[in-house]
Amino acid sequence: MASRVFSLLLLLCMLWGLPVIAGEKSDWQVYHAASFDVSYPSNFTVKPSLKSILSTSRYDSVFFVSPDGKVKFYATTNTADKAPDITIKPAAEIMVSTRTEKQDATGEQDEEYELYRYTWQTIRANNGNYTRSLVIVSDARDGRKYDQGVIGIQYADNASYQKYRDAYMRFKDSLTSRIYYGGSLSVIYPAGFTIRPSLRSGNTRDGAVVSVFFTSPDNTVELYAFSPWPPPENATDCQLLPKTEVLISSTTKEERTSYFPEPCTVTRHTIQAKDGSYTRLVLEIREKDGSALDQVTFGFKYHDQQTYARCAEDYQVLQKSLTLYHWD
Repeated sequence: MASRVFSLLLLLCMLWGLPVIAGEKSDWQVYHAASFDVSYPSNFTVKPSLKSILSTSRYDSVFFVSPDGKVKFYATTNTADKAPDITIKPAAEIMVSTRTEKQDATGEQDEEYELYRYTWQTIRANNGNYTRSLVIVSDARDGRKYDQGVIGIQYADNASYQKYRDAYMRFKDSLTSRIYYGGSLSVIYPAGFTIRPSLRSGNTRDGAVVSVFFTSPDNTVELYAFSPWPPPENATDCQLLPKTEVLISSTTKEERTSYFPEPCTVTRHTIQAKDGSYTRLVLEIREKDGSALDQVTFGFKYHDQQTYARCAEDYQVLQKSLTLYHWD
C-alpha cells in the first residue's frame, strides 16, 4: 500500500506543478534504509542522515547529492514531525507556500471520507542559495499513520532543477516501503524477502491477517510475526511439528516488554529439524494477567550459523518494529 501512495506522489506533483528535473544518463543503484528502499543515480553521493533506533547499521532518512553539488534528493518513511533533518529552519529559511489536500482511496480529493493526507511545501533559503520542495504523505484512517513519509528535493536554481528533472521523478517513483501492514499488526521486513500472509481472523480467506512469514530470496531464512485477533488465539502455524522437528531447549521468564504495560511471561524455544536442515527460534510473549489477545509471537528459521549471522539483525528489527493496531 505504501508503494501505491508514493507512486501517487509522482502524479500529484505533476498535476500541481511542482518542479521536476531532468536526469543525467547513468547507472542506478538501490539504497536500503531501515524501512524502505529507493533507487538513485550511481553518480550521486549517498549521505545517510537520521540513524534508526531499530537498527544498528541502517538509517531512517537519506540524502543523495548530485555530482555538481547543486541538487539533493531526500527520502524517509518517518512522519514529518520525526524528520528533524528537513524541518524548516526559522533563522535561515522561509516557508514560501504550503497546502494540504485530503483524498480517498481512489486518489480523488475528498474532505469528508479522508484516507490520505498530502502536504506540499516550498521552502527557500533567506540568502537565496537554494529552494526545497517537499511532499509529505500520511494515512489518516482512525488517526493512525499506516502509510507515511516525506520525499523531496533541494536545488540551487531552476537550471539545476531542470537538469535533474527525470532523475528526480524516477527517484520518487522508486521509493518502496518495507513496512508490512496486517489486520492486527505492522512490522518492518528485510529487503528482498517474500511476504506470505498466514493465519487470518475468523479463519476466513478475507479475514484480517494476524500472522505472516517473510522468506529470504535464497529460501535459507524465514521470519515470522503473530498477533491474535480472535479467532485464532494461538500461533498454530509456528508450533512444533513432532514428526519432523525436535525441541532443543525452552526457557520461561517474567519480563517487562514494550508491547504491553504489565509484566509478561516470555518463553524462548529452540527447535531443530530432525534431519538437521534448519533451526527455528520462537519467542512467545504473553501479558501475565492479560486476556488471550495480550500476546505476540516471533519466529526465526535459519539454515546454518552463517545465515543466522546474516539475518540476526533483521530478526531484531522485526521485533522492535512491531505495532499492535487492535489495542488502540
